[in-house]
Amino acid sequence: GALAHAFFPRRGEAHFDNDERWSLNRGKGRNLFIVTAHEIGHTLGLEHSPVKNALMSPFYKKLGRDFILSWDDKMAIQNLYGEPLHVPMLQLPAELLTSFQNPAEHANRGIPSDSRLPPSYCQTHFDTLTKDLKQNIYIFRGADYWKLSRDGTIKGPLSLQKSWPELPPAIEAVAVSDKEGKFYFFRGGRCWRYTENQLDRGFPKKVKAMGLPRHPDAAFYFRPLSHVVIFKGSKYFVLNEDLMQVEQYYPRPLSDWKGVPVGINGVFTWNEKRTYFFKDETFWKFDNSRLKVMHQGQWAEELEWTGCHHRNNTDNGHLLT
Repeated sequence: GALAHAFFPRRGEAHFDNDERWSLNRGKGRNLFIVTAHEIGHTLGLEHSPVKNALMSPFYKKLGRDFILSWDDKMAIQNLYGEPLHVPMLQLPAELLTSFQNPAEHANRGIPSDSRLPPSYCQTHFDTLTKDLKQNIYIFRGADYWKLSRDGTIKGPLSLQKSWPELPPAIEAVAVSDKEGKFYFFRGGRCWRYTENQLDRGFPKKVKAMGLPRHPDAAFYFRPLSHVVIFKGSKYFVLNEDLMQVEQYYPRPLSDWKGVPVGINGVFTWNEKRTYFFKDETFWKFDNSRLKVMHQGQWAEELEWTGCHHRNNTDNGHLLT
């Protein structure tokens, strides 16, 4: 159904569906900024555009979070209100601009950048993240992801669907199993499992048949349990990878993980002693043996391996804690 609707000038109202899951600074849910910008276009008098990448395209799925106005959007608004006056342009704060797009990243997709600008996820958000058996960290946002190596090299943005064919345009949760290094991706009511970049036979599977909830918050492989753990709201589930079923006596309450908040969007085990949980701009360092949070902070400022903190002043970017 419709996410929102608006009226043309004179009335100028916009209504939004209260049943939708809206988001501003996270990838999960409908992006309220983009939908609002689209509806404001209608209140200004703009009709839908046939150009698929335009802000005024009628299809939400064809709008990216890193969009800039298309030529069709500009021509349509100028046709109604005229071209811009020859006066000094208003300069928006740099942080606001970089929160949408880092041009250097998209000009050299997949190539390690020498730019002093940090990766664009540092200024906005990420959908989820994980760590593989080679200690590479993957940060996912929309249709893109970044690969952070132990030596501090950051590759990206890379294409999610080119690396793992048959995935949807974005994911909600991801985990890498310590058993065979398989990647588990979750989105909506389905689960995809890959061996390297090959989709395993029988996947994607419906999470309902596995005993898992739709739209999980996050997932990871927890070494003390030797299982994949999936978080959803105030509960967590433990997955038996051989049977692809939730283990008996689960779900259990999130309170088992003392200090971990509801609604995390990423988690991975750093080593045998600690695990990192993430939600928006915040991270929690979790003690695996004491099963409690030991520290809370801002990940972009405190965790050097993210490539966000003083990237231009450090001698190297090795993955430090």
